[in-house]
Amino acid sequence: MNKEGPSPIMTRWCGQGTRNWRRDTIRWPGALLAMRERDQAVPPLGQASTGPAASPLPPLAKPSLPTAACRAPAVSAPGIREQAPASGWRAPAPHVVSREEVFAFLRRFGRNTQSFVLAYGGCDWFQSADPPGLVAYVRSGHTCVVGGDPLCDPEDAPAVLQAFARSIARGRRIAIVLASSWTVPQLNLLGYGAIAVGSDPFFDLEAWRPRGERGQRIRSAPNRARRRGVTVSSYQPTKGRDPRAEAELQACLRAWLTARPGLMVRFFSAVQPLEWPEEKRYFCAWQGGHMVAFVVCSPIYARHSWLIADIVRRPDTVHGATEWLITTAFESLRREGVKVATLGLSPLQNLPADSQHPLRVQTLRAVAATLRPFYNFRGMRQYKRKFAPSWWEPVYVAFRPDRLSPGLIFDIVNALMPGGVLGVAWGWVSRYLPFLQRRTAG
Repeated sequence: MNKEGPSPIMTRWCGQGTRNWRRDTIRWPGALLAMRERDQAVPPLGQASTGPAASPLPPLAKPSLPTAACRAPAVSAPGIREQAPASGWRAPAPHVVSREEVFAFLRRFGRNTQSFVLAYGGCDWFQSADPPGLVAYVRSGHTCVVGGDPLCDPEDAPAVLQAFARSIARGRRIAIVLASSWTVPQLNLLGYGAIAVGSDPFFDLEAWRPRGERGQRIRSAPNRARRRGVTVSSYQPTKGRDPRAEAELQACLRAWLTARPGLMVRFFSAVQPLEWPEEKRYFCAWQGGHMVAFVVCSPIYARHSWLIADIVRRPDTVHGATEWLITTAFESLRREGVKVATLGLSPLQNLPADSQHPLRVQTLRAVAATLRPFYNFRGMRQYKRKFAPSWWEPVYVAFRPDRLSPGLIFDIVNALMPGGVLGVAWGWVSRYLPFLQRRTAG
């Protein structure tokens, strides 16, 4: 998808239950991470086309929706090998949906803050013709894991999900990760349960003026960075690609990925800054002729707002550089006439009390504690909260049937995390084994 040529491939593993595995390939600029081939005996169901690169995207006009004739039973994501569950249930083939068709739905129906991530691929598609809608999903064990709200008119979401359940799930569990607050009441009527997993901080750019101690910290960040020789500029690929700037961006990204212990989470933390660059906004911090930090803004088309999607910095970058970049992005978007922006999901932030299902909240906190070696949830919440958001909107994981079972949690983790449950366990071992060895030797 990168117009300058194919980017390297990162091969990651997503678990399919305890015995079935699924290999998913995603593009990760500047990084090539490979794991040993484990499914040589599983033949691929299909092969994606390898034709010429797509032409540049059209202007942001409302395109016509694809018809049912665009659908065909084939594999839409390259490099995916499927294996049916041991029970003999044969998974239906996903629909083929082109990049342009995905963007047609995104521009018309993309209201979820993470909807732009779907353009990166790495998932299967279900397309509904009447009513028109698009659902991104992956199969994990006995569960179909859906990424965010269906791309359709909000009033048509129940009908699209019912069609998805009949055509794809066929009696299997359905889990919708990162479902928006306006979708949950409709899901409850369809028999879904839901649990809040965090909140999105939103900013009214016309009225946003941080005050008090938080405002003082935000205002002092640019001065602190300037004194260390940091400068900030914007990069606009629509006015011409800059190979040097993109090479520096790739180098900064590699340094950030090498230093952080976290794992990429499907539908949430995919970092692909140079995919669809014409659709994004870039703000870069420079020091000594090198890029030391950058932020990338992605559009939320149907809400006419923007998401600060990627916040990347080198480990040795002066403190205050990313704060300066975010405030610069807010000011630039406000001058363009944008009224609302968001920093994306803040996990475990502003969780509402669930008196009817207290065990679900305890289970969520237990899962979060398990992932703590990979993600600094508390630091993420504090960082986003210091920008003084104008309001928060809760984000949910919805599931049907309305039962938060261990099997459901297992399938969701396998679908979202590289390596699934075994990858998380190995991460624990590799992270804490040196510490235990030092304690034993001492």
